[in-house]
Amino acid sequence: SVRASGLDALVSVRHVGLHALDPDEVADRVVLANAPRVAQDALLAVPGNPAPTGLMLSGLQSGPMDEVAARWGERGLRVARRDAVGRWEAAVLLPA
Repeated sequence: SVRASGLDALVSVRHVGLHALDPDEVADRVVLANAPRVAQDALLAVPGNPAPTGLMLSGLQSGPMDEVAARWGERGLRVARRDAVGRWEAAVLLPA
């Protein structure tokens, strides 16, 4: 957990519906997301098209990962690293 790692002063964990996020809660942040495609789509639908400074995507298969990464690419992020274990993929996206 974040608390056990000693990083709780640097990391904010929130449990909120993605539709309730304000653009300022996404823009200029690092976002970690192990979420299904529907949740990724909801994050991409946050009003104002905010882009985090870094994004870790995981828990997606190849086709959906391609699509989600391309949509983040429209907001200025590029895939810096992408790995797969079986049919599941993870990607790190950073500013282009």
